[in-house]
Amino acid sequence: MTGLPPFYDENVNEMYRRILEDELVFPDEMGNRAKSLLRGLLQRDPRRRLGNNGAAEIKDQPFFAEINWDYLIGKQYEPPFKPSVASANDTSNFDEEFTAEAPQDSYIADSNLSETVQEQFVGFTYDGSGGAMSLAQSMTMNNMDNYRS
Repeated sequence: MTGLPPFYDENVNEMYRRILEDELVFPDEMGNRAKSLLRGLLQRDPRRRLGNNGAAEIKDQPFFAEINWDYLIGKQYEPPFKPSVASANDTSNFDEEFTAEAPQDSYIADSNLSETVQEQFVGFTYDGSGGAMSLAQSMTMNNMDNYRS
C-alpha cells in the first residue's frame, strides 16, 4: 500500500531482524481501516493472524466493506480504467523502455536439481496447453492418484 514492504531494508539480515523484532509503523496518511487490515495480516503469532480462521475473516474486514464479493467473483464490477487496445497483441500502453528489450530465455540447460528436490515433483505433468487450469488440474489429478494408492 505504500510502495515498500513494512520492514524493508537493503540489507537482508537487517530486514529479517526488523521482521522479527521491530514495531509495525505506518505513514500518517494511511487510513485506520488499512492499518487494521495490515496489523492483522502481519500478526507474528500465526494463531492470532488474520485469516487463520479462513478467508471470510479477511473479507469481513472494514477495509473491504464496500466490496460485494459476489459481484467481484461474478466480474460484475465496472473497472475504473479500461485501456484502449487495438488487439490482443497491442503493447502501446507499455513504455517502450520495456517493449524494446530483447526477450531472454530463462531456461538453463544444465540446471540439475538434487534428488531430494526432484522427489517433490514425482507424478507432476504439465503440457502447457491450458495455462493455469491445466496445471491445477494436473496437480489435483496427481493428488487424487496418491490418495487412491
